[in-house]
Amino acid sequence: MMEGDPRDARIAELEEQVAARDARIAELTALVEALTRRVAELEARLGQNSTNSSRPPSSDPLGTKRKPRRPEKRRRPGGQPGHEPHKRELLPEEQVDRVVDLPPPKQCERCEHELEGTRQQALRHQVVEVPPLKPVVTEYRCHGLTCAHCGTLNRALLPPEVAGHVFGARLSALVCLRVGKYRLSKRLVQEALSDLLGVRLSLGAVSNREREMSQALAAPMEQAERFIRDQERAMDETSWVEGPGLIQSPTGEVIPPGPTEEVRCPRTGQGGASSAGLIAWHEPETGRTRAS
Repeated sequence: MMEGDPRDARIAELEEQVAARDARIAELTALVEALTRRVAELEARLGQNSTNSSRPPSSDPLGTKRKPRRPEKRRRPGGQPGHEPHKRELLPEEQVDRVVDLPPPKQCERCEHELEGTRQQALRHQVVEVPPLKPVVTEYRCHGLTCAHCGTLNRALLPPEVAGHVFGARLSALVCLRVGKYRLSKRLVQEALSDLLGVRLSLGAVSNREREMSQALAAPMEQAERFIRDQERAMDETSWVEGPGLIQSPTGEVIPPGPTEEVRCPRTGQGGASSAGLIAWHEPETGRTRAS
C-alpha cells in the first residue's frame, strides 16, 4: 500500500483548527452583543429620572435638570371664534304663566334728553321657575250619629281609594319612580322627599309603596303576557339577545319571560324551543318577522 501524502493530513488538521476558531469567534461575537445590550440597558436605567420615566421627583438625584413647563394656552371663556351659537328658544306666549311689562325709560341714557314717541317692540326675556314645593294634605273627617234605638255609633266610611292609605297615588308613584327608574336607595329616597317636599317617610313606608305598586301592575303585566302568547309567532335567522331578562311585545309593552314554547322558521320550516326571555313573532300587517 502506498502511504498518503502528508500534506493532506496537514490540510485536514488546519481545516479543523479553522472550523474551531470560527465557532469560537461566533460564540464570542454573540457574547459581546449580549454584553453590549446589557450595558446599554444599565446605562439607560442610570439615566432615568422623573422627567424621562415614571419615577417620582423625590427619587431624582441632586442636580437633575427638569424640562421647563410649557406655557398654558389660555383661551377666553365662552364660545370660541367660529363656534355655532346655541341659544335657548323662548316659549310661545300661550305657554307663559305670568307677564311683567316694564315701562320704557323716561330719559335717554346717553344725553339725558326726555324720551317721546312711539314705543318700540318689547324685548322678551323669560325666567323659568318651579312653584314652591309643598305637599297637599287632605283630611277626611268621618262624622257619625248614634242610633236612638240601639245606641250604636255609626260613622261615615272612607272612600275605597283612601281607606288604609296615608300617602296619595302621586306620592307613591314618585317614590317608586325614584327607586325603580333612577335606582336610588330607599334611604336616599327618604332623604330626597324630606329635603324637597318636606314629607317624612320611614324606610318601611318606602318598601310598602313598592309592594303596592307591584300589586297594582300585576294584572296589566299578566294581560300583556297573554296578548303576546296569543299572537302568531315565527322564527328566522335574525339575531336576538337571549337571557333571563324581560321581553318586549310588538306594542312596546315590557313583560316578564314566559314558559318554553315552540316556534318555527317561516323559510325552512325548522322548529325549536324558545327559552325564557327569548320570543319571536310575525307581523301580518308589515310581513316582517321580529325577535327579541
